[in-house]
Amino acid sequence: MRLALHALTLRLDGKAATSTTIARKRAVFHAFLEYAVELDELPANPLHKIKWKPPKTTETVDPALW
Repeated sequence: MRLALHALTLRLDGKAATSTTIARKRAVFHAFLEYAVELDELPANPLHKIKWKPPKTTETVDPALW
């Protein structure tokens, strides 16, 4: 699970994702695991047992690029 959570912190190009992106990806991953529990593929959601905080991101968006 920790490897999967770490993968959520990266973009496809390997750079760090923003905090909102990480939160959105984790929410989708959590919903996926809950669905697996609903289908009896997993006995319980393993994310509930892991204490994990996403890394702090310091990247800012340059308004000139928009």
